[in-house]
Parts: sequence; structure tokens; C-alpha cells
Amino acid sequence: MNTTSQRKRLHKPTYRQASDSTSALGFSFQEGVTMKIRCSELPRALKCPASLGAGVRIDEEGEAARIGSAVHECLAKTIKGEDCDWESIARAWNVEPDQVTPLAGAGMKAWNEMDITPVAVEEHLTAEVADGITLTGHADIIGDTVSAARVVLDWKTGGSSSSYRDQLIGYAMLARENGLAEQADYTPVAVVWLRDGVLDTEYITADEIGELRSDLKAISAKTDRYSAGEHCLYCPRRHDCDAREANLRADVKVLTEVKCEALTTPELAALKPKADALKKVIASYGDLLKRRLAESGPVDLGDGREVVLEKGERRYVKTLEALPVLEEYGLTVEDIADAVTISKSKVGNLLAASAERGQKGAVRTDFDAALEAAGALEVKEMESVKIRRSQKSLTAGG
Repeated sequence: MNTTSQRKRLHKPTYRQASDSTSALGFSFQEGVTMKIRCSELPRALKCPASLGAGVRIDEEGEAARIGSAVHECLAKTIKGEDCDWESIARAWNVEPDQVTPLAGAGMKAWNEMDITPVAVEEHLTAEVADGITLTGHADIIGDTVSAARVVLDWKTGGSSSSYRDQLIGYAMLARENGLAEQADYTPVAVVWLRDGVLDTEYITADEIGELRSDLKAISAKTDRYSAGEHCLYCPRRHDCDAREANLRADVKVLTEVKCEALTTPELAALKPKADALKKVIASYGDLLKRRLAESGPVDLGDGREVVLEKGERRYVKTLEALPVLEEYGLTVEDIADAVTISKSKVGNLLAASAERGQKGAVRTDFDAALEAAGALEVKEMESVKIRRSQKSLTAGG
């Protein structure tokens, strides 16, 4: 088991006193007013304390966030034993089911293999961690393993991030403060990267929790300190942040002026984080434009064209209700099979739901083997370029 006894923060926040020329991002905490910080905000808050300041905050929920919320709801309800339909949940979050069900299926596969008895599922936790500062967060799962060890579990539906550990320290702190984890030398946090199919166990030490508490106390100092980076993407104050704008302009300049064909593969790969950041900015712009057009209607561009929000609909056939109709029209079993897609993860969930404790993983394995033996599995290869945690770091992480 690898534990962390000493931790060196790579992005230790630094502070300077605000002056008369303080940026619009400058702020100070008012005495008697409690600042609430979510665990999900910690990576940004510790790097850029000014992002927590007063002023206009715009919380925009993009598609990636909605996918994450839908997956978390699917997993929480399934693990609680509640009746739920993953596809319906996806549509309720205004995302396509095929963007949600594979991730939820990966989560259930990992859950059945871990064999954890849940103590809390999607539990909202709060704790006053410093004067005037309250830490909040939703713990995906807190539970006991077969060895009676208490563990915090966190589902990750996005890509790899280099700054997620601060968030995990926050969850471990909340679990301890709320009596859901022991005040031991360390608290294990299981991180499930659903897109990569990787389970990564982190061991959060008491020293790291103490250091986070100290950092949060320091944030309450008056400051105009801010910094730009990947943490800017979902910052609620990004719309008026000079640092973020300068950072994006620099990224655009690099990507538009560089001659990509002349770059080596490592040089091209090094540009991917910048390209991904801009891609997310464009996606966020698209979501915002949709909302604005829904409110205002078409906008004339003044050149004979207009920007409109076109609405359409997708019609889904309910399989069970449709079967008598299909038979009435003379379709054979082979015809129907050619038109119907069976969700492997959904059928697996049904089988696992009726399995005895400790046998869920075995049932899924046997089911997969039976499908394979019957020639009922078709494998389609896909290619995508993404950033993930290196194998070296996974080995080092425990």
C-alpha cells in the first residue's frame, strides 16, 4: 500500500495586498459573512482565490456537466436499489442516452467488482473548516469494504485532470468532519475514471487535510491574486477575467500561427491541452447562444442571413408495445433483431440486480462469456485522441 506522508503542493496559492488599482476581480471577505466553497471548486480556488470574489457570477451548465449529472443520478439510484430507467434519466438532463448509459454501465461494473457496503450515497456534506469558510460537497459513495475499511468513492465522468487531488482531500475532510470516516492517519478514496475504465485508489493523509485547512484559512486574506489555466473553463467569473482572456488569446495565437505539419509528434501532443480548452470554450459559446436565441428569437446578421434556433424531435419506438404491431406487419424474428439494439450494460444490470451479494461480478462475467460463446457480441473499433493519466503515474498512485 502506498501512502503519502508528505505532500508538496504544486500550485501553492500566493497572495498580495490589494491597492487602489485593484482589478475588478479583487475582493475581501466581510466579517460575519460565511463563504461557502464546494469541493469541486477547490482546484480552482486554491490556484485562483480571486475567482471566489463577490460580483456577478454566471454558472453555465454545459453538455459535459449534464452528462456527468445524469451518470451520477443513474448510479446513485441503481446502487440505492431504486427503480430507474437510465435512458429516461439521460433525456431528463437533455443529453443523448448513448452518452450516459456506457458510463453508467462502466460505473456499475466497477461497483460490483469492488463489493462495497454503502453507508452514504450522494450525501450532501458541510463543515466549517475555518473562520467564515464552510466547505460543502456531495460524496458519491461512502462505504465499507469486505475488509471493514471505510472508503470514499468518487465517480469521474470527464477526462484526466492534473488537479483533482485537492477535491479528493476535500471529500476526505468532509467525511471525517461529519463522522463518516475515522480520524486515522489516512482516508482511502477510490477514484473511478469511467471513460478510461480505471480504478485508482488514493490515500489522503491527515497532514494533507491539515494543509488544506491552512490554505483555506489563507484564502480569507484580502487579495487581488488570480491566475489563468484549465481551471478557468467553468469559473463563474470567467466572463470578466482579464487573465483568462489573455490566456485564451495566447492559445489561439499558438494554434493559428503554428505550422502543425512541421511539428514533431511530441510537439503536437503538447498542444492538445490548449486545443481542448478552446474546444470547450466554443462548446460553451454554443450552449449560451442556444439559450439566448430561445429567449430573443432569430437575430439578423445584416447581410441577408439570420441566426435561428431550429427545433426538431427524435421519435423512439417502445420495444414492448411495438412487438404486436411488428408481428402484425409480418416481420420475422430476424427482421426485428436487425432493427433492435440490445443494451449489453442494461441487461447486465438486470442480471446483477437479482444476484446474491458478492456474486454480481461473477454473473456479469458469465453473461459476457455466454454471449461470446453464442457469437452474439460484435466489436467495433473506435479511435480517439485523449489525455489520460500516464501508466507511470497510475503505478505510483497505488
